[in-house]
Amino acid sequence: MRTYKNRICRDPKNRKKFICSDNPEKGKFAYTSYKVMRIYGNYSLVLFRIHTGRTHQIRVHSRYLGCPVLGDPIYGKKDVNFPDATLMLHAKKLRIRLPEEGRFRTFKAPLPGRFKKIICELRK
Repeated sequence: MRTYKNRICRDPKNRKKFICSDNPEKGKFAYTSYKVMRIYGNYSLVLFRIHTGRTHQIRVHSRYLGCPVLGDPIYGKKDVNFPDATLMLHAKKLRIRLPEEGRFRTFKAPLPGRFKKIICELRK
């Protein structure tokens, strides 16, 4: 796995967005690991592991790595091959500590049909 570490802060030009910053005085530390699982021409299927839980972390890091998430209306751009794609992020497995229980719990979810449909298109 590769890693990407930096600081994430609000974009001063657009309060709805976040940006990466090298300034240690700005933002919060963000740490993401990622692995490219498959490459389909100009598209990739990527597995992410977030070590910190910053708002829009995967989306911001993907954009700054030069590979915005397909269907991302904030950090990406309209894709000519998949103009109707919605945000293509999916949490296959989520491990969180629930405050009322005080212990970690793991939740799993199957791959949504819209992901399967696009992957089928990419395999052609």
